[in-house]
Amino acid sequence: MPLPTIEVPKYKVKIPSTGKMITYRPFLVKEEKVLLQALETGEGEEQLLEAIFQLLDNCIETKNVNPRELTNFDMEYLFLQLRAKSVGETAELQFTCSNKECRKPIQYECNLSDLKVKKHKGHTNKIEFTENLGMIMKYPSLHSAVKISSRNNTDELFSLIAGCIESIYTEDEVFSDKDHELEEFEDFIEQLSPEYFKKIMNFFETMPSMENEIKLTCPFCKGEDSVTIRGIEDFFG
Repeated sequence: MPLPTIEVPKYKVKIPSTGKMITYRPFLVKEEKVLLQALETGEGEEQLLEAIFQLLDNCIETKNVNPRELTNFDMEYLFLQLRAKSVGETAELQFTCSNKECRKPIQYECNLSDLKVKKHKGHTNKIEFTENLGMIMKYPSLHSAVKISSRNNTDELFSLIAGCIESIYTEDEVFSDKDHELEEFEDFIEQLSPEYFKKIMNFFETMPSMENEIKLTCPFCKGEDSVTIRGIEDFFG
């Protein structure tokens, strides 16, 4: 007689960057094991990201959703929602009191369901150079975002930026990324003035992010404090 199978609940959540509703299930022990192994080896961020990608890939049941194509804030938000449904709605975090005369550790119970994607003021995917010339941008995947932020290689940076152009428009025409090669967009970027290029970089610098500010009261000195939780790194201390 075969062993019994355990029915796993299903949940729905929106992908922040697109608003697309997807279905997912909590991760199982076998999947948590992969994540724990990545943490135990301590071989770096890349291995941890691969473990998270694998976990998301297994647990997202909606078809045609590739975790590796998600934006940074999409991935972090979905992972924390998944973690909340898998191991509990709260996580114990530890901070240090900012009072120089105290500096004692503060325990904080964070409700994961309360964490949101922060939309930065003035951010838009429409970049206007003149009244008759501009761009419509799309968000980079997580891997692309990491490379853009590092800016180690100028050629690679320009290639990645060009890959985030959805279209270029003039008063009379729209030039879509579906109809033009990446190299054409790279050439276009190189012809821009530094002032126009700065507008493009502002799109990346003000992208939505998983930044959540929390208020703390130190139980020792009774001082008020404010701490910003950024991404998922604070949950792997």
